[in-house]
Amino acid sequence: MPIAWFREGDWRRWQVVDSQLPGYAAWLSKIEEAIKGLEQRGHSVAKVIVDPDEFLAWCQANRRHIDRDARNAYAAVLLSQYRRDHY
Repeated sequence: MPIAWFREGDWRRWQVVDSQLPGYAAWLSKIEEAIKGLEQRGHSVAKVIVDPDEFLAWCQANRRHIDRDARNAYAAVLLSQYRRDHY
């Protein structure tokens, strides 16, 4: 299961992209808790690093709203591309 993962160094840019995001520490705590819950239920989780500017370009090209669903959809696309190119 792909999970959109943000680098701390990109966080200021992410908050410009999506003003609904909390501070990095709060986001990190929440996402790690979510991943732990998914793994406990037997899901295999893949943290997929998402670049904010590449995500914005993808949203525009695909007419997607900038939200969690779009970030997760983009992470799924990236993971699929990675697997196609490396396996």
